[in-house]
Order: sequence, then structure tokens, then C-alpha cells
Amino acid sequence: MIPLLSIRSLIKRFGEREVLRGVSLDVASGEFLTILGESGSGKTTLLRMIAGFEQPDSGEIWMDNERLEGLPAYQRPVNTVFQSYALFPHLSVRENVAYGLRAQRAPRAEIFGRVEQALAMVKMSEFARQAPARLSGGQQQRVALARALVNRPKLLLLDEPLSALDANLRRQMQVELKSLQREVGITFLFVTHDQDEAMALSDRVALLRAGGLEQVATPREIYNRPETAYVAQFIGQTNILRAEVSGGVACAGTIAWRWGGSAYSNGTALFSLRPESIRVVPPAETSLPSEDTVRFRARVVTQTFGGASDFMEIVCPDRQALRVRVASGSTLESEQRFEFDMRDAIAVRATGSAAASIGAPSVGAPSVDVPSVGAPSVDLPSVGTPSVDLPSVGTPSVDAPSVGTPSVDLPSVETPSAEPTPADAAPAGGPSAEVPSAGAASTGEGPAQ
Repeated sequence: MIPLLSIRSLIKRFGEREVLRGVSLDVASGEFLTILGESGSGKTTLLRMIAGFEQPDSGEIWMDNERLEGLPAYQRPVNTVFQSYALFPHLSVRENVAYGLRAQRAPRAEIFGRVEQALAMVKMSEFARQAPARLSGGQQQRVALARALVNRPKLLLLDEPLSALDANLRRQMQVELKSLQREVGITFLFVTHDQDEAMALSDRVALLRAGGLEQVATPREIYNRPETAYVAQFIGQTNILRAEVSGGVACAGTIAWRWGGSAYSNGTALFSLRPESIRVVPPAETSLPSEDTVRFRARVVTQTFGGASDFMEIVCPDRQALRVRVASGSTLESEQRFEFDMRDAIAVRATGSAAASIGAPSVGAPSVDVPSVGAPSVDLPSVGTPSVDLPSVGTPSVDAPSVGTPSVDLPSVETPSAEPTPADAAPAGGPSAEVPSAGAASTGEGPAQ
């Protein structure tokens, strides 16, 4: 099947800084694809090049077998919903929605019918005569959507359109936006830094990191089968276990399990283990675990109530710290038995020089070291084998916010989203825990879901 949009080896530089590094991506017709990434990853720059507000230094952008790089923004069959909505304050809701059609010199009768249809789609017909200043944030967002949809574009670009809304309204608009996309059947390319939003809305998620694509997959696949440590940590919460693999057995401190993967024959490997994959063994449980179950002892350091779930910090005898999420219940005693299915320990790659240092293949250009996006890693003693440092080579290390302190937004290298001028606004269309320790583990944690 020929994709609606095809991006091929796209490169963009601002001065000496390369903000997009050979990005290639196909988007199918009718798909809701989200470009996800932290500040400065290049996601808005990519969107602006598709819209025609920026030009790539190299690479190609194709839509329906037509190259777009040489076309101005107003001739491209795309429309953009901006982060600020960019409504004309001196025009009514109806006039804002009709503006693009009037710029195209569409017949007056056709303009009226299409505007009324677009307003009905977003449930704003009764506000047609209102000025934008008298609308709430959610209502303004609906008007901006109607103004884009009335032009019937082949592709709708959305640059973090929900970021200015409060949490409850944001969740409501997520549901409405997904339903609207299914109703109109238009391809949506959505940009956000919010992992929960990406998982809730998307058919597929494309995760950008430092200008390169880290992984493109469905929300379920990118969460359950992350390809790299960065993906595992960025999407939700996880524990990154650094293990020594020998003879088909992976040992991460006092935790050991059978593993027959082919990515690492013998040597150091990284594994992602989600907090919800770790279970508490009931004190009355006396039966032996199954051959796929890994059981170990740890001390509960903290237990935090989180509604339907409790979050726990636990520390193993070798001092490696893990995060655990279990169903809410009574407070647990400090010493507990825990277990997980060894199939839930997913082998992941480190990127750049970190991959080379642990014997895994490097993917792409040198990148920053595997970050802990959340609670700081616990320093672990070397048990038999020195722990492996993951140095950053090629780009500066990105500091992630620590738990308990306000998150600090990283400066973005992307240029601000353009407000539409009248010209732009015109539409364009295992083994038990007694196995000897041979490695260490670090705790990685992504933003809470």
C-alpha cells in the first residue's frame, strides 16, 4: 500500500546544530499518528517542514506521489491546528471557520453549507455568532479544529493543541478528538510531549530523541516491547536491570533468571522490567514457583497510596533498588518476597556509545547515555564484575527531573509555531534468588503515567 505521506531521510540544521538526523517515516491514509518526544527532540520542526513553514536541508517529503519541498505552505494539501489556536479576535466563530474558504473564493452558498457542517461536527453551532474572546479554552480548540476541517485537507497537523487546557478538559477533548478523527476519516499527525496523551489517541507512536527516530510502533507494542532503554524509560515507568549473561542465565545482583535471547550471547545486557510486572508473594504461599517465575527477597523502603494502586520502593540485599506497583491494600511489612515472570524482563538496547560499551549493536548516530527519568539510581557495589558505565558521546547529556521536585523544561531548539497570516490561514488542502550475584542493576523510571 502506498502511504499518504512519506518522509525520506529528512535533515534539518539550525546553525551548526542538527535538529533532525535523517528521519524517515511513512503515514498511512486515515491514520492517527503521534510524534512524541521531549523538548528539543525536533518534533515541531518536523511538523513545520511538512506544513511548509520550514525547508529541509536535505531529504524528501512526498504526498500522493507529489514532492512537497518546493511548494509554498498555501499550496500544500494540509492544514495546521496551532498550539495557540490562532483565531482572529475581530471575527466571529462563523467568520473564523469560513475564512479559508473565502480566501479560496469558494461560492457563497458552498461556504455557508460547509461552515455549518464543520461547526456541527465540533458541536459549536450555537456559538456561531460569538467572538473568540467569549469562549472557553476547549471551545476555542473546537473552533480551530472546525476552521482546519472545513477545508477538507488530506492531512491535518496538530501542534500540541491540548497543552493549554486543564487536566479534566484535556481528557475530555482527547476522547472528542479521537472520535472526530474516526468520523471524518482524515489523517491526523499529532505532536505532543505527553506520553499518556500519545498512548490514548494514537494508532501508532513515533518517538523522537535528539532528532532521530527511536521507535515507531503501536502504543501497546511500544509499551510492552520497547526496543531501547530510552523508550522503556520514556514511555511509563520501568526498572532497568543491568545483568551479566552466562550460559543462558542472566544475573542482576541477587536476581537471576533463565534467558535464551540472541542479542547477547554472553556478557552484559540491559533488561526492562515494568513495576506492575513485579508481584508480592503472599506470606502463606509455601509452594515452589513455576519454572518461569523468578522469586527474590527485598525490603520495602516506601509505600505510597495511588488510588487503585500502591507504589513501592524496594531494595534487594545487594542494595539494588526497584519500583513496584501493586493493587492497593494494607501496608506491607518491611521484608517481603517478590516474584515476576521472566518473560516480562524485556531485553533492550542502549543507544550510541552505551551500546558499544555493553556489547550491543549501536543504532544510529552517537547519542546521550541511558538516562534515569525519575528517581535517581542507587549506587551499587561491584559484585564480581565491575558495573558498566554508559557514557555520553556526541551530544550533551540530558538531565531528567528528579522525583519530588518540579520538572524543568529543557530549552527547545525548535522555532516557534507560526501564527497564520491571512495568506497562511488560507487552506492548502527461573532460578531462585540464591544464584550468586554477578552484576548490578540500575533503576530507570519514566514519567508517571
